[in-house]
Order: sequence, then C-alpha cells, then structure tokens
Amino acid sequence: MKYNQEAIKYLNQGIELLKQNKDDEAEQAFVKAIELDENLAPAYNNYGIIKMFKGFLDGALDAFRRALEKDPRLFSAYSNAAAIHQSRGESQKAEEYYLRSLQINPNNVDTYYNLGVLYIEQNKLEEAKKVLEKACQLDLNHTQSFYLLSSVYFKNDDYYPAIANLQHVINKKPDDINARYALAEIYRRQGKYSMAIEQLEQLLQLEPDNERALVCLGLIYIEIEEGQLALPILEKACSINENNPEILEMLAILYEMDGKIEKALETCKKAKSLAPDNLYIAETLERLENHPYLKSNK
Repeated sequence: MKYNQEAIKYLNQGIELLKQNKDDEAEQAFVKAIELDENLAPAYNNYGIIKMFKGFLDGALDAFRRALEKDPRLFSAYSNAAAIHQSRGESQKAEEYYLRSLQINPNNVDTYYNLGVLYIEQNKLEEAKKVLEKACQLDLNHTQSFYLLSSVYFKNDDYYPAIANLQHVINKKPDDINARYALAEIYRRQGKYSMAIEQLEQLLQLEPDNERALVCLGLIYIEIEEGQLALPILEKACSINENNPEILEMLAILYEMDGKIEKALETCKKAKSLAPDNLYIAETLERLENHPYLKSNK
C-alpha cells in the first residue's frame, strides 16, 4: 500500500519527538499524519502509545485497534494492546494479543518477556519458563529475561538453573543489586553461607545502605552462630529503618545473648508496638519480661 508522503513525514517527525520526550508535540504530529492519510497504521499505533503514556487507556486501546484494522500484521500494536489488557487484569485478552504478535514476529524478545510476566502473574510457571527460555535464547544480553527466568526456577525450588541464570546476569551486569541479592538468598537456603556472604558483601560495596542486604547478612551470621558479627550489621540496618519490627526483634535477641537484657527488653517492646499481632515477637517479649536478671533487680 502506498502512503501519502506528507503523512510519512509527519509520522517520522512524531517518532523523533517521542524519542525526545516531547509527547504533546509528537501527538500533534501523529494526528496530522492520520488526517493526511487515514490508512497509515503506524501513526495510529504511535498515537496510541502517547495516549497510553498519558494514562488515557481507552483512547490508547482504540488507537491500537484502528492500527490493526489498517494493518493486521502490525505486531507492535498487538503487543501494545496486550499491555493495556494486562494492566487491567484482563489476562486472557492480553495473552491472546501477545500470541498474535508473536505469530507475526516470532523473534521479538520483549514480547516473550512480557508474556512471561503475564504467566507468572497467573502462576502459570511452566508456560512462563518456556517463553522466558525462548527470550534468553534470542538475546543473551536481555538480562531481564534471565533474571525473571531465575525467579521461575526459584519458585519451583530448582536452585541450580536459578543460580546459572543469575550468574549470567551478574556476568553481564556486575552492578546488578537485585541479582546479587537473589543469588545470596539461594546460597543461604542451600547452606552455602560463605558464598552468600561474598555476594552480599559485594552488593554492599555497591550500595552500603541497602537495608535488605544488611538484614540478610545479619541473619546469616545469626544462623551460623556469629552473633557478634551480626550485631553491628543489624544495628546499621536499624539506623536506616528504625521501624522494621523484624530487625528490632533480631536485635533484641542479640542484645539478650550479649547480656544486655534491659536494652533487649526496650528494643523488643518497640518491635511489639510496631507489630502487635506478631506471635514470634510476643514470645520473645514474654521471655525477656520474665528474664531472671530483671526479676533479681526488682
């Protein structure tokens, strides 16, 4: 099909403006392109993207449908429409559109990735694994797919392929905080504490105030009965977030082990005030309140 060349000019102008985050100007260019040639499917598609960015999902969906009416092989319009249906929780329709997109362009890594996210949301882990493995095969640099695939293996307690995928991510992106944390957590669950500690220490070199990593590292030292090493780490975590009841409970236990019973009690009371329904904290508090040291000093 031959398109109006003036319309093509406005389409290309709009795409360039979109890359520059000049959404309003881009929208005007796409509208002009459509006015000049009502069959220009990519103009409807890009107009829909602008509407989606602005939160006008009904208008965006209508634009994508119009694009597909003009060109049923415009795979990106299927993927864009799928994303809207997915955001609305319309899983069946989203899956249908993603699959239609892949029928037309079976090598689109982003579509496989997004479909993998959809399947995980539905707890369809086998389906997620298949499409994410395909994404990884197509692009070794698409680290998001490797990371998400590792999470699928992790959910299935299949640790070794989960580790392999996370190691691939870290090889490609050594500063990936989430991959290092996930890898450390798997090693911890396997009892490979030295390897978990190594990952967490490297993570903390990249981001010294990462609360999640500090808590995990402190927990590991508690598990291997190195309370003296855990204490300053968890105190630092508490200084970052003093309202985390789980951190406070662990600190209370460490203070108790260190003979600082009054400080342990004070810390545990704060934890209880933050999480009044937590049974573990309640048990720790009851034990501390009945501690022989406190009774002997009454």
